[in-house]
Amino acid sequence: MSGPTQDMTPGAIKHNMAAVGITQREIARKLGVHHITLSKVLHGHTQSHRIRTAIANEIGLTPAQVWPSLYPGGMPRKPGRPPKNETDRN
Repeated sequence: MSGPTQDMTPGAIKHNMAAVGITQREIARKLGVHHITLSKVLHGHTQSHRIRTAIANEIGLTPAQVWPSLYPGGMPRKPGRPPKNETDRN
């Protein structure tokens, strides 16, 4: 079996963030982005590989572990742009 294929929900991600003692605002501050931008990425309204990576790293995971549907091969072909479908991975 190859691991989870369902993305973590924003609530589960926030729960993990709370467990390690970090907030969305703190991650946003570290990245130099507005906290609303981080929230939009967290909820899937906009895409940013850099922000997803920071969120995942803060909770001790990789972006592919948090959002497996966005990273079917482990990492995107181009930073910030995960493959859209199976044929786009090649």
